[in-house]
Amino acid sequence: MHGVAEPPAAPPTRWSVQVHVAERDPWAPRHEVDAWRGALERLGASIEVHFYPSGGHLFTDLDLPDHNTWATAEVWRRAERFLASRDA
Repeated sequence: MHGVAEPPAAPPTRWSVQVHVAERDPWAPRHEVDAWRGALERLGASIEVHFYPSGGHLFTDLDLPDHNTWATAEVWRRAERFLASRDA
């Protein structure tokens, strides 16, 4: 949540990734997230990227001014659905 990291040098054979970022996040700008998504897709990953209409980087943190109640609920709903689908 809240950003992306360098793709691994030796990715797993089969893997799924989900990321959640704010649309105007200065730490994870859309062009970097799109490039990251492309790199992981080329490595064979299944990717879900969700952008939220929130202005801050840590929008799920209740104690920060960037907090967005709707976006936080949506992140958890999507993350739980994503994890449950991998459990099967």
